[in-house]
Amino acid sequence: MERRLRALLDDAASQGETKRNAAAVIVLLVLLGLGLYMHFGRSGPQAAGQEAEAENFALERLEGGLAKLSDYRGRPVLVNFWASWCPPCKAEMPELAAFAAAHPDVAVLAVNLTFTETGLEEVAEFAQGFGSEVSVLLDETGSAAKRLQVAAYPTSLVFDKSGVLRETLVGQTDRKRLEHVFYGEKGKVDS
Repeated sequence: MERRLRALLDDAASQGETKRNAAAVIVLLVLLGLGLYMHFGRSGPQAAGQEAEAENFALERLEGGLAKLSDYRGRPVLVNFWASWCPPCKAEMPELAAFAAAHPDVAVLAVNLTFTETGLEEVAEFAQGFGSEVSVLLDETGSAAKRLQVAAYPTSLVFDKSGVLRETLVGQTDRKRLEHVFYGEKGKVDS
């Protein structure tokens, strides 16, 4: 009888632990789902297809002078956020340079997350690989990244000729993917 009682108690304890573990897994899945929704459920501060506040996107160029997204109205624009210490950014850089060289109709803006860098020397050295077709901008305070809700590096934002955000590409991209976004079947930026 004692063995049977002990077995029942052990079984009850095991079921209680299983229920606690299941509850913990459910809570974690809900939190993960909420996090994914918050990150991917929106394409920036506005939903894709709505006017971007171009007049608020103003950053210093690496070579000096101010650049605004609105300066590029009439052309499709690729805005890429990167850092010199970021391995996927390093791997992506030749692809962005090749895309920019092959498609001069697209304005390619490489926005350095300067507030994460140790100095401008690393930024300038890294930026040499972009070539002259890419404009390098400095987000010294993180205001542009924050305003556009850039949370992962690299991230590329695709704007059409009217300044409307059409797509957000999170993570490393390549020339083929960019060409598909700009010129592929969807034709997202042709308008």
